[in-house]
Amino acid sequence: MIETTRQTEGYRAMPVLINEDDHFRFPDPDNHYLTALGQYVSWGYFDPEGYQSPPVEWGIDTERKRQFFAKAKEITGF
Repeated sequence: MIETTRQTEGYRAMPVLINEDDHFRFPDPDNHYLTALGQYVSWGYFDPEGYQSPPVEWGIDTERKRQFFAKAKEITGF
């Protein structure tokens, strides 16, 4: 999708944003998070089990959240 967007007639150099992506697969080497970062594209995490669904649960209390934050730590070193 990123490459298709960038090859669209009339496209000019500008930021590309992927927001609220619900395709997780964080342990997979070809997940959307890593693909977006590799293409210098902003990527937004959509979490239907807490962050966007009231009542909001801000903790890292599900396996999906743990996988996301583990991947972020792997990428950033923090």
